[in-house]
Amino acid sequence: MQDSIIEENGKSSSCKEKDHFCNGIKIGGGYEVQLTLIDSILRKNADWGLAAWVDDCGRGLGSFTGQVIFKEMELENISDNNISGNQDGMGNPGGHPWNRPDVPDGQVCLP
Repeated sequence: MQDSIIEENGKSSSCKEKDHFCNGIKIGGGYEVQLTLIDSILRKNADWGLAAWVDDCGRGLGSFTGQVIFKEMELENISDNNISGNQDGMGNPGGHPWNRPDVPDGQVCLP
């Protein structure tokens, strides 16, 4: 994905419920994923901006296989997600640039 804007997913009232996820991008769920994000925006989504469907991200729908690559992505490219507050206390699991203490919870979740 290049120069894409993934924004404001999850405006329905059901997205505020803990068992209903309204992420910007959902990946995995038993499928191998190859995703490259290039200079794209993920913001103001109800839950995660980008999340794999695994236990660490609140959805144990299989193991994650594959790779996510971030190119020309600054910290502000993925921001202001977790509007629902459902990911408070979750941090930003995984080995990626958004797994930092100064980044608000609920932006990116990858194994």
